Amino acid sequence: MKKNFFYFLLVLILFFSIGNTANANLPEQPVPETQDELEEEKTENEEQSIEAEDIEPIEIVTSDSPDSKVGLSDLYGGISFNTLEAAEDNSAPGFFLGIREWFWSQTALGGEIEHISTSNISLTGFLGTANYELHERLYTYTALGYYWGDNSDLDTDNGLGFKLGLESKLPLKEGFSIQGRANYRYTDLDNQLNGLEISAALMKTF
Repeated sequence: MKKNFFYFLLVLILFFSIGNTANANLPEQPVPETQDELEEEKTENEEQSIEAEDIEPIEIVTSDSPDSKVGLSDLYGGISFNTLEAAEDNSAPGFFLGIREWFWSQTALGGEIEHISTSNISLTGFLGTANYELHERLYTYTALGYYWGDNSDLDTDNGLGFKLGLESKLPLKEGFSIQGRANYRYTDLDNQLNGLEISAALMKTF
């Protein structure tokens, strides 16, 4: 009898020991949040949502944007072919250098110096220039300035002159491009110095 009671007590102790060990290994249950904590979390989420709505989208300006050229400058130099009656063969080579700045999205203002020379004539002009964008890579070209000529056959040695024409450019890499122009030149020096100009130049935009 005592032996059976001892075995029963031993089994009972083992049963309770196993039960306590299993309860100790159970994961800890999360404590429910109080009403104040829930309200505080809700308020934080609403504030974050309002801050996200207040963030203004960033406008990315690309090279195709109308205002992308404003503030840019073009430095260029090239050669020209000119039709002049005063020249021996009615044509004369020349070269020019210029710079301009885009003050508005479609309009640039600048300055230019050009020189035309043959065996019997020399012509130098200092010009103010204006360009207006008609279409992508197509512009009007207008120049007005003063010319000096060195030829005994000319009626006058210096006088006003202007050029009107069209300009186009072919973009290359790293801000470089090829510029092409076709203009008509008129000067007060002599009618023999009026004529067409075809030119090509290398341009750097910065």
